[in-house]
Amino acid sequence: MSVLLVHLGFAASDEGEQTLLLARALRDAGREALLACPQESPLAVAANDADLPLVELENADPGLSLGWTLNRLVRERGVRLIHTLEPRVLTTVALLRRRRRELRFVHTVLAASDKGKKLRGWSVRQIDALVCAGTDVAALARAGGVEDTKIRVILPAARPPLPAGVPVGSVGGRSNDRFIFVAAGPLNPAADHASLLQAMACVQTMSIDDLPEWEVRIVGEGPLFGALLDSAEKLGVRDRLSLIGGQDRRVFLGAADAAVCCDVAGRNGVSVMLDAWNLGVPVACTTLEAHRDLGEDKISVLFSPPTNPVALAGSMLRLMQESALRERLVAGGRAALERFRPVRLGAEYAALYDELLNAEPGASAVSSADC
Repeated sequence: MSVLLVHLGFAASDEGEQTLLLARALRDAGREALLACPQESPLAVAANDADLPLVELENADPGLSLGWTLNRLVRERGVRLIHTLEPRVLTTVALLRRRRRELRFVHTVLAASDKGKKLRGWSVRQIDALVCAGTDVAALARAGGVEDTKIRVILPAARPPLPAGVPVGSVGGRSNDRFIFVAAGPLNPAADHASLLQAMACVQTMSIDDLPEWEVRIVGEGPLFGALLDSAEKLGVRDRLSLIGGQDRRVFLGAADAAVCCDVAGRNGVSVMLDAWNLGVPVACTTLEAHRDLGEDKISVLFSPPTNPVALAGSMLRLMQESALRERLVAGGRAALERFRPVRLGAEYAALYDELLNAEPGASAVSSADC
């Protein structure tokens, strides 16, 4: 196995989803890649179900034990390139990279919400290629001092539909007489569900004769659960709000008339957009650069500025009132989705691996000053 993919997450996450999509795409393209992840983690279970080449790590805590395990895999499995897909393993692999100068090192960063703190320092300087999942992340990498020659932008892939037998849209149900908005993501400040509640209050105060009955369902969990319920009560929209908890958002998006995302940071909205497009659901989203990397306003997504409840309320009203707009956004989303198939993800990473592995013997993106 010339390539080793490493992901240490124990919980389900977007990084884990993208790691699984990449491993499957590489396998389907006939590329050799070995996946290392914690034993019995969601990623390990999914990789076993997909019959992917897998090493389940008994001790996945970053440190000497993991370093020895990875060094053994490099030696015994003929690994020539390690690709890390979440930040906790970065230093461990950087130390191994320093010891084995012939080894190539790729690291992927999905989110820019850490203000670039993890995109600088000694460990990052050991990387041969820093893959950024959007132009916003690439800008932070440059601001952190990462050389332009090391930075690559590879956009994420969309997840496939839910497996056969999973009743998409059955939970909560799509209503014939009620317009259902679904928001999905962690209940934290970055998701800015507070703006969504204020937008709901704006819509509720408007006297529009032909406006259907409507409600908002939020899929996700986090520290602001109670605060959001209290805020909804104070704003007078509690009876229009359902907090679903941590579930697979695709099930609930399948019951939606529209998806809405008011994120002010991070890449949760990217995942929501891709899932909604896959399910044929129109999307209203904030104008974060991560979102603008994917869609075009009024063609595949309806954009509004972050932290602007009035503008978001306007988007919600348009989605409820304009069936032609909804149809156009659904068609545009399905067309845009072709750029985000896993086969494209696998091809772009395979080309990067080939570029690094076929470099002149002894060539390295790491200078002696970084050692």
